[in-house]
Amino acid sequence: MRKKRDNIHRFFILIISLFLFLFIFPVSAQQLGDVDHNSSIDIVDSLLTAQYYVGLNPDGFDPGLADVDGNGLINIVDALLIAQYFVGLITEFPGPQPTPESEDLISNGEFDNGTTDWYYVSDTSTSGSMATVNNGDMSGPNALEVTLTEGGTLDWHVEVMQYIAVSRDTRYRIYFMAKAASPRTITVMIQQNHDPWTRFMEWSMTLTTSVESYGPFTLDSTVNDADARLSFGLGGNNGDVFLDNIKLIAEAQTPTTVPTPGPTPGPTIPVSGDAAAVRDWITDLTSGSSNRVLSGQFCSHGNEVVGDFDKYMTGLASQTGKYPAMISIDYEYAKIFSPSELEAANNVLIDYWNAGGLVSLNYTPRNPFTGGDTRDLDLYGGRLYDLVDSSTSVYTTWHNRLDVIADGLLHLKNAGVVVLWRPLQEGNGTWFWFGHNPGYIEVWRDMYEYFQAKGLDNLLWVYSVADGWDPAWIEPNYPGDSYVDFVGNNIYNDTLDQINYDLCLSFGKPLAISENGWQQDDAYGDNDNRIIINQIRENYPETRWFMNWHDWSTNNLHAIVSNQNAAALMDDPWVITRDEVNW
Repeated sequence: MRKKRDNIHRFFILIISLFLFLFIFPVSAQQLGDVDHNSSIDIVDSLLTAQYYVGLNPDGFDPGLADVDGNGLINIVDALLIAQYFVGLITEFPGPQPTPESEDLISNGEFDNGTTDWYYVSDTSTSGSMATVNNGDMSGPNALEVTLTEGGTLDWHVEVMQYIAVSRDTRYRIYFMAKAASPRTITVMIQQNHDPWTRFMEWSMTLTTSVESYGPFTLDSTVNDADARLSFGLGGNNGDVFLDNIKLIAEAQTPTTVPTPGPTPGPTIPVSGDAAAVRDWITDLTSGSSNRVLSGQFCSHGNEVVGDFDKYMTGLASQTGKYPAMISIDYEYAKIFSPSELEAANNVLIDYWNAGGLVSLNYTPRNPFTGGDTRDLDLYGGRLYDLVDSSTSVYTTWHNRLDVIADGLLHLKNAGVVVLWRPLQEGNGTWFWFGHNPGYIEVWRDMYEYFQAKGLDNLLWVYSVADGWDPAWIEPNYPGDSYVDFVGNNIYNDTLDQINYDLCLSFGKPLAISENGWQQDDAYGDNDNRIIINQIRENYPETRWFMNWHDWSTNNLHAIVSNQNAAALMDDPWVITRDEVNW
């Protein structure tokens, strides 16, 4: 008790001394604050001042302690907190807090009004509930407890959410406190509250049984969406989760102008003469007043194209008098095709090339860790990095598969075919085994080097992402200018609106709509193909090609031939068809 009274006594002496010093000695605030005489008041000055007044040795301190309330400013609150810390009245500083001039969009973030404005949404396979409790030992008297007896298998199977609006050129910062009955993972996200449920941002974290403060998690929004939501994805695990002190801070940002790529952007990949000519021609397309956008049609997987060509390509030509400029298939996805099956597929592609068309190939590989399909997310405890580590067994499995793929591509090279090569698509999504995992860049670059060593200089590499899905992932996982020729965006909605357009342009590479289709599971063949080129012309004029996807069920009819006004699309003066390819 004596020590505590002494500390309090010292603290009051400190405060009184500060005021007396200001009144007795006629010095300016600048002179008083600039204790290290570097002509500015900064973090060093704040901490030196605090340590001087409490009589401590100022050497060896951590300057980061000065902004102790984490609001980005060094002010009187910081000085008093530092002083209290040094005399022992407080033992820790508060965690990061939003700046006072920011706007908190969350209603009832402390749960003082029960669960008002919060919603519990869940898949039918789950079982759980939410309620406020007053024994969470978090912030204030109340906290939210979410009880999960059956949490499903995916994070979105159970969500606690609040409706919000998202604005372009606004920075959003999320702060919250959380703990769990046992260690487990949750996801915090800002996303659409409507189809296609695009996640503008998402972060995953592991909760412990101790209360921890999280944030800030930051989203720099490039979209306007009045119907969005802040959501905590709690599915995929069972057990109680506690949340409290939730803040969503909105800060207006200065609008930024995204540079338009020039005709020769960034470092280029060394390729054969024909490949370079194709790349240059596609790059320059948007400089013209017409014939600016290549039409494309995806025709299934592997040797399925042998049977599907008549429907998607010959059928379209019969209806419109024209073939699309580009044909595309996937070298895998549906199954692991044998060398002879890939050869049969190649023969169709070679014929299309010889008739004047261009060729695009996807590689959506099946899971080499498990032998399962592409959507098998289990890595058997491994990592993507294992695919490039020659000491692992999966390295051998993976590269044996790449050998078969390379042989197929060499078959095309020997036939003179230039390939727009689109591997590992939609890595920013969470539905493919290679998506959203560390090591994506390393796997991409290793594939590039492996194929270069085999002489595959007929490939033009296309980095393609899923539109609007976790934009924060896209730039950090871009393989690099020396490994990418084009950037593609995959879009599925009835208006062809794009969220990622400006972001994809920012790489300085020619841009494509590498996949497009209508609203999934609601595409019955009654959509207007003219929307595709009208949207490109009016809103996305840097687009070099579009690639309509194939049909796969009665409510997923995405092909050009399966929808309305196919002839008007193919006849549009901006659209390039096979007879107009002229590289």
